[in-house]
Parts: sequence; C-alpha cells; structure tokens
Amino acid sequence: METSILFNRFLLILAILYRKLGFGFDLPLLIYGATLIFLLTVYLSYHFFANVTPQLSHIHGGWFIPPVSTILVTDVLLLYPPNKMFLAISLIYFGMRTMLFLFIATILFLRLINHELLPSELAPTNFILLAPIGILIVDFLSIFSHADLLFGSSSSSIALTLSISLWGFGLWALIVNVMLFLRYMRREFPFFLGWWSYVFPTAAFTLGTIALSQHVELFKPLSFILYALLMFIWIVVSARTIRLMILKSA
Repeated sequence: METSILFNRFLLILAILYRKLGFGFDLPLLIYGATLIFLLTVYLSYHFFANVTPQLSHIHGGWFIPPVSTILVTDVLLLYPPNKMFLAISLIYFGMRTMLFLFIATILFLRLINHELLPSELAPTNFILLAPIGILIVDFLSIFSHADLLFGSSSSSIALTLSISLWGFGLWALIVNVMLFLRYMRREFPFFLGWWSYVFPTAAFTLGTIALSQHVELFKPLSFILYALLMFIWIVVSARTIRLMILKSA
C-alpha cells in the first residue's frame, strides 16, 4: 500500500515536471495519479477505522504521508491557466488534505504529550510536520491568485494573512523539532536512511518562505537563512548516505 502511494506521488511529481518543461504528458499523469491517490486515501481511512486499533504510542509523523499526498494534485492543477473547473477540483483535494492534516496533527500532539519520545528509528518523522505547512503557504497564495483572476475580486490580503500566520506555526514547529533533534543527538542516534525525512520538509518550508518573500520584504533574508539550512542538511545527509553505502558494500 505504501509503495502504491509513493508510486502515485512520483507520477504527480513527473506531471509537475512535464508541465513546467512543456513535454505534453502532464495531463494523463495528473488524471491517473489524482484518481488513484483519491481512492487510496479513502481506502486507507476506511481500513484504519474498520480494521485497525493502533495504540496512541504507535502514532508518528509518517502518518502524514498518505493524506498529504493529495497536496500534489492541488499543486499540479494550479500550474495550469486559471480555470473554474480546475480550481474547484484543486480546492476539493486541498480541503481533503488540510482537514486530514489537522486531524492527524492533533493525534500526533496528543501522542507526544502523553508518551515518551519516539524511538530513534522514528525520530526523523517528527520533521514531516513542516512539509504540509510549507506547501499550504504556497497553495494559499496560488489559490487566491487564481480566484482573483477568475472572479474579479482582490483577496491578496486574505491570502497573505493566512500564509504568514501559517508560517508562524511552521517557525514554531521548526524550532521545536531542532530542539528534539539535539536531544536525540545527546543519546545514541546513529545515522540511517530515515534521516532524509529532515530534507524534504525543510525544503517545503523553505519554498513557502520564498513564496512569501515575493510579497513581504521581511521574508527575503529569512528565505536565505532557511535555504542555507536546507543546503547544510542536504549536504550532511547526502555525505552520510554515501559513507553508509560504501561501508555496506565493503
């Protein structure tokens, strides 16, 4: 099931790439990937409600991945010229993703408060919280921009208000997760491939900050700082991944 979700996410990432490069295969990939992600999201929700009784201590940030996969459908649709049908579909997926994110975030916070810290092998999943926050910022700005063009209104102030408020939540999440990372580092916390979970959420939050920097001057230096942090994390994780591969092959 996880493999199917990752495969469909890959298809939508290809759709984004093909759309930006003008290859012409983006729409079939979008339709196929969006349909399967919708079906898998509904099925997984039903499966957990009907067949699974997990303990609260089993919850971790990886639970964000299936519902948040719908984020990519919205991202692809917003790459097309403003269109009422595309905007409506993007909002449907946006609403699905946003509400599921809020529900899972609430459960995750309860788990973190009522139980001990996650074991080291699951520690990087805490960082995944940053990914939907960062992309939500980008999507808010894009959705309101499309709505303005289609409906002749001006809602940029609403978009910026929501996006900056979300960024504040993301800043809190980033600082808390860095503090948790330092706490893990004070005890045994060996490197493993799960450390890549530190990379893509930081990238998403950086993208959201860059999007805000185009509207508010304050976020320009902040986007440079976050980009530098992202490059540092990427270099460290890449170097340690290569070292791990060399050790495994020796």
